[in-house]
Amino acid sequence: NFSESTVGNPKEQFIFDGKNYSRSSLNYLLGLSFLKKATPGEKLPTILEIGGGFGTLGEIIGKTSTASFKYINLDLPPMFLISEEYLKRCFKKQFHFFDHFNCKGDKILISKLPDFSFLPNWKIEDLVGEIDLFVNFISFQEMEPNIVKNYASKVSRLNPKYILLRNMREGKQVKK
Repeated sequence: NFSESTVGNPKEQFIFDGKNYSRSSLNYLLGLSFLKKATPGEKLPTILEIGGGFGTLGEIIGKTSTASFKYINLDLPPMFLISEEYLKRCFKKQFHFFDHFNCKGDKILISKLPDFSFLPNWKIEDLVGEIDLFVNFISFQEMEPNIVKNYASKVSRLNPKYILLRNMREGKQVKK
């Protein structure tokens, strides 16, 4: 039943059966369909994404989840702020959002987070608890291997049950 929002008047959306989809949402839906097929009946309510871009995965989760969830999006400024604003406009008052501006160096308990949390990447150090699913679509292949290795060590500390990655077959672009 998912249909992507038209907040911001997107120029590149496909319409199938009266529902809107961007290339990004179709990629996420493909990955999530694979995950659901590989883990039938599994509940994955706590999701951490690094490099969530405009918030497409958060929108899918918010529109398709029937139970409570926690979506944590870590991204570079200003992207984490843009995705937060986008999802606030998509959902109006339907969900609760984490107030990252009042988060000053304290540990962030994952279990206490609301439905949506948008944080700068360096806040991964402050997350305490466990996640059910870690997602990264594309951004790891844009990073140097030592940066990806560092993120992987930070994510593994959170004991994800599952990891969903999507990378381009070509890999990281190299300087020519």
